[in-house]
Amino acid sequence: MVNSGYREQANTTPPRPKTGHVVEGCLGAALEDCGGKLSGDHYISKALLKWLNEAGDSFGMPGASLIARGIPGLAPDEQRSMPPSALTVKTFCQRHNSALSPIDDEALRFFVSLAEITAQLQASQTSRVHDVRTFNGHDLERWFLKVLCGMTAFGASRLFTDLPVSVDIEREWIEMLFGLSLFTDGRGLYCPGTLGKITYGGLGFSVDPLAKGVSLAGLSTEFQGLAFNLFLRPVFGPDQSALGDTQLFRPPALHFSNGVAEKALVLCWDSTADDRSIHIRVHPPEIRRALDA
Repeated sequence: MVNSGYREQANTTPPRPKTGHVVEGCLGAALEDCGGKLSGDHYISKALLKWLNEAGDSFGMPGASLIARGIPGLAPDEQRSMPPSALTVKTFCQRHNSALSPIDDEALRFFVSLAEITAQLQASQTSRVHDVRTFNGHDLERWFLKVLCGMTAFGASRLFTDLPVSVDIEREWIEMLFGLSLFTDGRGLYCPGTLGKITYGGLGFSVDPLAKGVSLAGLSTEFQGLAFNLFLRPVFGPDQSALGDTQLFRPPALHFSNGVAEKALVLCWDSTADDRSIHIRVHPPEIRRALDA
């Protein structure tokens, strides 16, 4: 069994001392710790977009194209194949952008690992070697928050075409992003908890903002049929159900099995989390074909 042990949180706070500077247009300007000019960046990490674009043939995406919608230059419901370079926005100054690089790296490692594990379990000849890979859950939470910050640059009319939603990013969220305050009051990462989910593979990746009333409330991300939901406001009822499934708060692990081997992505948390892991059954190609017939 492979296990990398506990993984510490990355430091996303810009180096001390504070600069006392403000760069107009930077979402971190209220922290008065800017540096450099406003930086054009990919709201979904450039390295992740590049990997998705290049890994397609290995994971069943002929043509390795990215399908984008809801960005400047496209009609609200239009989608188009675009290169990663097209998905850039100016969200933070260079100093703040640089501080977030470690969580970009962690997100890339997480999604690549998820794809690799799924591909291994779907192979006709599956290795019996168990594989456990460890990630910091707080880093992933902050990465989803970074993506949400970038998406708001497109404006409410493109993110919520049918609802009058404000897409203002609150100062507290920026403080959470840069490690100056904690995710509290049940805010953070939630995943659907129903057992027996089936992952079919492919590198489909989608991100959609979530609203509560007329306010921005979080982000819903889906990759290979698995959902990862960041909630920044209390949006659940007493049974913590939302989005059509019971949601697990900060699950400790995602367990994958095909009946021969088991693999896991472990999420490390420093504060309260759900003690229930998510179990995903991965079918090999011949069973998938039978199920699809």
